[in-house]
Amino acid sequence: MSRLRGVLIVDDMPHTRCFVSRILDREGFQVYEAENGATAYAAARAHPDDIDVALVDVELPGAWGREVGEALKRTIPDARVVYITGHDIDTLVAEGRLPDDAVVLQKPFTVAALVEFVRAHCR
Repeated sequence: MSRLRGVLIVDDMPHTRCFVSRILDREGFQVYEAENGATAYAAARAHPDDIDVALVDVELPGAWGREVGEALKRTIPDARVVYITGHDIDTLVAEGRLPDDAVVLQKPFTVAALVEFVRAHCR
């Protein structure tokens, strides 16, 4: 039996985490949730071989999503980091809040777009 594809959702908004988690769980993904950088790092350390994609909100308490994403890549180097934001991507890159080569899922997104995007970025 093959393992489920794993997704780590890092977002400080409980309703966003819950919404994304329910959708991806229903679609057959193994979902891990974190509300900030510290809980994201803990999840990555606990499940390094199980996380294929980390969905990281750009604005998190105590750290920018870029910092969290870069730290996650050091812990789970084979995972894909995807940033989620409702802000202008070019502005975020210009301000250094996103890397130039960031993969971004723009909010608001549809259920279908979320599922398709995550499937496309699983390793």
